[in-house]
Amino acid sequence: MTQFKLIFIILLTSQLVKAQDLKVTSGVGFPDLIHIGGAYQITKTNEVAIQLGTIFTTNTLLTPSLEHRFYYRKSKKYESLNSWFFGQRLTYYYERSNEYNWHSIYLNLSIGRNYYFSENFGFSWDAGIFFGLTNKQFNNSNGSEVEDDSPPNVPNVFPDLRIQLFRRL
Repeated sequence: MTQFKLIFIILLTSQLVKAQDLKVTSGVGFPDLIHIGGAYQITKTNEVAIQLGTIFTTNTLLTPSLEHRFYYRKSKKYESLNSWFFGQRLTYYYERSNEYNWHSIYLNLSIGRNYYFSENFGFSWDAGIFFGLTNKQFNNSNGSEVEDDSPPNVPNVFPDLRIQLFRRL
């Protein structure tokens, strides 16, 4: 009976998710770092994505992200494909060193564009700003939270820039 349920679920999801609506991405950016991920186009103008970024240092550094893109312009070369978009991304930043652990959450707002080499392969860029929503630092020796010594009323806003390669499946 379990095998029948599994086959039914696979057949159902294969009908709901068309392969052409999926794409694999990889790129570099800030705060995404060097990242890989996947995206799914849920409607003609909306896409959701998930990425995992890192950078190779002596510390452990990870940046998982959830993203939504709203496309408002079509490609001139490939009329069925989207080009210009507004993006919103939620990024969790985790870094562990010998002395401290950092946990931060950022909201990224950006505008960008997809460029197509073919119908299934291309690159995108986006630029904007990101806001620090939370920022916690913990001391590894005793687990206590470290006080934030940044001046009050200073905006926690930074530039956001990213370039990605993508492949539609």
